[in-house]
Amino acid sequence: MAYTHSVKYFNTFDSTFCSTYTAENQTVYSDCQTLSTSCKVYYNSILTQPVTGYSFIKFGGVVHEMNFNTGEINLVTPIQCPIPDAKIYRATIPANTTSYVQWTDCEGVPSVKQLISDRMRSIDFAAINSSPYALISASSAATITEVGTCFPYPDCICSYTALPSTTTTTVAPINFTLTPYCTGSGINGTGTINVNTFTGGNGTYQSIAIGTTAGNAFSATPINLSGANSYEFTGLFNGTYHIILRDGLGVYTIKNTNVNCINTTSTTSTTSTSTSTTSTTSTTSTTTAAPICTYNGGSAVITYTTTTTTTLAPTTTSTSTSTTSTTSTSTSTTSTTTSTSTTTTTAAPSSAIIQWDFEEIGGADGTMYLYVNGSVAETRTSTSNGLYTVYEGDTINVEVSCNTCGSPDICSTAESQSNKNILDASDTVNNGAASILTSVYTVVSGDMGNQINITTFAQCSSTCL
Repeated sequence: MAYTHSVKYFNTFDSTFCSTYTAENQTVYSDCQTLSTSCKVYYNSILTQPVTGYSFIKFGGVVHEMNFNTGEINLVTPIQCPIPDAKIYRATIPANTTSYVQWTDCEGVPSVKQLISDRMRSIDFAAINSSPYALISASSAATITEVGTCFPYPDCICSYTALPSTTTTTVAPINFTLTPYCTGSGINGTGTINVNTFTGGNGTYQSIAIGTTAGNAFSATPINLSGANSYEFTGLFNGTYHIILRDGLGVYTIKNTNVNCINTTSTTSTTSTSTSTTSTTSTTSTTTAAPICTYNGGSAVITYTTTTTTTLAPTTTSTSTSTTSTTSTSTSTTSTTTSTSTTTTTAAPSSAIIQWDFEEIGGADGTMYLYVNGSVAETRTSTSNGLYTVYEGDTINVEVSCNTCGSPDICSTAESQSNKNILDASDTVNNGAASILTSVYTVVSGDMGNQINITTFAQCSSTCL
């Protein structure tokens, strides 16, 4: 069984992380109900895609080391947020005395006891001297004084003179450009999305992934960028695609775009001419059917032309042309007649849109899961809304939970409302947690081109609904 956890996985553990990126807002899955050392975390709920490529993971407010290659959680790091200051200290004793001194070094590791004797009556060391770390300890004969400064973990560079000044820079959000286009003939299945112009984050871009929903992109196996600043996904069929780009800190941005490589027009043209005289009769028939393919930047226009010519006598000439286009023309004279007819066919819509929203009311703390084909398509823990594309035969259901509400609003409600009645559900609990899991709705042909509305909420109130 897979359990859902909110964590933060990352590669650079420093004061910038602690001040900017510490929020545990990334969803992972594990077979451990409670995360701890030796548990493994995964991107997907079927536990086949481990979270790899990261050295640290934070959950429950505590940072652990993490196996870069397997996603296994290792021991708690000696240093935790906020990262403490470190300084150079000097322990000194008077003549004819002895003492010991012990401290916690800049990396959070306790030292062994050091003896100070009359032969060498002082010792310098770099240490953290603040809670919750073990403070500097020494016998009463020793005097401890501060004699230098250090850059904090992980640098731990110390100096007896003033250290160079540092500048704190606010890192811009990750951003990138999506450019969809069609290759070759431009038909369905030839879509390409070029991802480029990476900016923001910590400047080092770790991985990229793609999915048909934001949730699928998040849980997809990441593609290691190996320092590249662009990537291209090819062979895509028509639809909406979500792209996730992660930097070295594990910070990410998800954007989406549409691939549309279906827009084919067929044109057929037939021309016939006949001529007769009193002395000569001849008949000639010529048929030409050569495809002409023109790429217009997003679709293929394919034209098949058929021509038949018949010659009889020079007394009468008639010409007839039938062409599929966007106009209709008819012209006649005493010797020539031309007629053109046009037929335009519009393909029926092949998808439907889920319009979903989730709202937390009255200070409620809730969660909404939107399932498509049994997999989590969207996960929300705060008020939000969005759209999701589905196709005939897809299945939909919703799970909503509302944690126990506090006084005076002690009634917890989890509810789903939809224009598909099977997706309606509600649960209200007095002084406890509420949750619902709706029945499953199967998308039918009548839904194509239409919208399926799903409104969900978690609510705390003084009166139970």
